[in-house]
Amino acid sequence: MSEFQDLLLRMWTDLLARPGGPFAFRLALQPLVAAIFAVRDGMADAHTGRSPYFWTLLRDPGHRRERLREGVKATLKVVLLGVAIDAIYQFKVHGTVFPGEALGIALLLGFVPYSADPRADRPHRAETARR
Repeated sequence: MSEFQDLLLRMWTDLLARPGGPFAFRLALQPLVAAIFAVRDGMADAHTGRSPYFWTLLRDPGHRRERLREGVKATLKVVLLGVAIDAIYQFKVHGTVFPGEALGIALLLGFVPYSADPRADRPHRAETARR
């Protein structure tokens, strides 16, 4: 198996084993914090008339890079904290740290919930509100 496949297999195996293991609180806490940031930023976008974050990432190439930077900036602290917590978890459970796995889990639990904008199916909501 390739190193990448090993990484993915170990990542999913560890992720599925975590709900009953040490640091289980993180499986709920990190996505919750990311969702709170997403709601806060989504409300600010709606207030200023900007299109939803995820919709912009998918459909607006002209603003994609700018919005992606905003998303990374907004979730950076959550993701970095997630990497640190995951590294501690890995060291405690495996006796070593797998940096790629720590980053993958942190992105999965931190950035993905932020990007999952519930308004993505209504792209013209901001335009309608301005009329």
